[in-house]
Amino acid sequence: MIVCKCYHKDLAFSFYLLKFADASNVLFMAKVDYDEQFERLWYENKHRLLNNDREYREEVERYKMTSGADWLLFGIPAVVGIASFEMITFESEMMRWVVSALITIVTFIASVFVKSLVTGGKPISDIEDRIKNDCYKRYTETGKI
Repeated sequence: MIVCKCYHKDLAFSFYLLKFADASNVLFMAKVDYDEQFERLWYENKHRLLNNDREYREEVERYKMTSGADWLLFGIPAVVGIASFEMITFESEMMRWVVSALITIVTFIASVFVKSLVTGGKPISDIEDRIKNDCYKRYTETGKI
């Protein structure tokens, strides 16, 4: 799932793209409009509101390196980057550095993806959207976040 957030001075909204096995099959989901006053309050209190939610804190903790397997998983990109630098046969030293850096970045992204698959859980963006929607509902009822 890809989350796209669009902000403009007059309105803010989020929409979700759910991409399935077929690349042509893309579904647009609910668009949520927030007023400017709420967006300002959300921006000012976002950190506090998110940290008050237990589910959000647990998901953030999952991204931290807590075991030897995590250190090994995130050490792999460094090893791959060094090995790729030695194996690349470009004549230009600068090209070797650039290609090696790109390989390291791609390997790091793959490591983060593997970590997220292994730990499971919900995406933080989904939890953040749920909290924001709850706060907006409370704001429309009481006028306070």
